[in-house]
Amino acid sequence: MLVPRAALPAKSRCARLERGGESVLLRYCSADIEKFAADMLVLEGDYARRLRPFAGSPTLSSE
Repeated sequence: MLVPRAALPAKSRCARLERGGESVLLRYCSADIEKFAADMLVLEGDYARRLRPFAGSPTLSSE
């Protein structure tokens, strides 16, 4: 899980990745990874919004 700098104490300058009680500081790429994660959330929301009209429509079956 990505823990952005904004969610960490003020003294921490780096975002980090956490999994299973372990963490990795992103010393050199915090800003890039945080921007990537934010961009992915925007894309996910846009994709979901575009698919909403098709929700409940029957899917095409393969013949």
